Amino acid sequence: MRRAARLWAAKGDEIAQADLPAMLRATVLDVRLGLVEPAVAGAIATLAKTSVALAHDMELEARLAALERAAGITPPNVTSLRRAG
Repeated sequence: MRRAARLWAAKGDEIAQADLPAMLRATVLDVRLGLVEPAVAGAIATLAKTSVALAHDMELEARLAALERAAGITPPNVTSLRRAG
């Protein structure tokens, strides 16, 4: 892995969404240089994709909640819906 990725891993730091493109580019380069196995790169790509999808879903959920509050709508309680069914 590239220097930045090694530093993140060594320090146990979180990787910000903004860091993902650079990390993925570094991983592709490392695969081309034979420093990282393609399967490891695939796993990293899957984790990055999942991270981006989760961040997107969380943003949409926050925006929906803000719209519901602004409209005075109280979303249904999922727990009580399950009990009623």
